[in-house]
Amino acid sequence: MQQSIYIKGMVCQRCINTVTSELKQINMIPDEVSLGEVKLSSSIVFSDYDLLTEKLSPLGFTVLENKKLKLIKLVKDFTQKVYSGNFDFPEPFLFSAELIKHTDKSYDLISQFFSEEEGITIEKYVIDQRIKKTRELLSTTELTLNEIAFKLGFSSTAHLSRQFKQHTGITPSDFKSLQVQK
Repeated sequence: MQQSIYIKGMVCQRCINTVTSELKQINMIPDEVSLGEVKLSSSIVFSDYDLLTEKLSPLGFTVLENKKLKLIKLVKDFTQKVYSGNFDFPEPFLFSAELIKHTDKSYDLISQFFSEEEGITIEKYVIDQRIKKTRELLSTTELTLNEIAFKLGFSSTAHLSRQFKQHTGITPSDFKSLQVQK
């Protein structure tokens, strides 16, 4: 699937040549460069935009933001914030409702964009992040499983244990034992 990056300030062939050269320097090989647009067959991540902006801004070009990627970054940042272990979960807490408030977009739109770009659902991404944080807390702290479940917004210790085992193939207790042996 071909993706486009839009660039403001391109007015002539010299601009096209300059942008093409800068793209190649950062290993982004374009399929086509025209006035105001770069077409790439490789997928574009948010950090590519940052790097490209850093390279092109001093030359007088502006990389126009991709709203879809910006929304996905908001979802990921919000997920990290909520499941950092330091979030104060309001009662009742529904991640999708909080995400709607945070992004000011419909959940259907957010979910569609996220799935298209990331290849997984938001729900799967959230579970992955929660389990990743659980593993980190089990490895680096002396928190009990009950405390970890509370910090990460699981409804119960049993719910955390079930999801952990589904995701990793072992129980949290077995994981903790393996960490102690290392």
